[in-house]
Amino acid sequence: MRRARDEALELLEALAGDDEVALVLAAHELAGTTGGDSFETVRQLHSHAKRGLLVPAGAWANPATAAAILDARALGRID
Repeated sequence: MRRARDEALELLEALAGDDEVALVLAAHELAGTTGGDSFETVRQLHSHAKRGLLVPAGAWANPATAAAILDARALGRID
C-alpha cells in the first residue's frame, strides 16, 4: 500500500501549479495509519481540493476507526 500512496503523492506533486485538482479520494488503509495523514500533503499541494476518505461499510462500529475518522474531520484533513 505504501507504494500506491507514494505514487499518488508523486502524481499530485507533478500536477501542482499546472492543473487544478478538485477531489482526492483515498482508502482508509492507503496511508498505512489513519488514512488522513496523506491529506496533509494534499492540502499543501492543492489547497482547494476536497478530500474524501473511503472506509469500508461498518467502519463506524470499530471505536478506533471511528475516532480516527472524527479526528481527521476535526483537524480539517478530510471534508
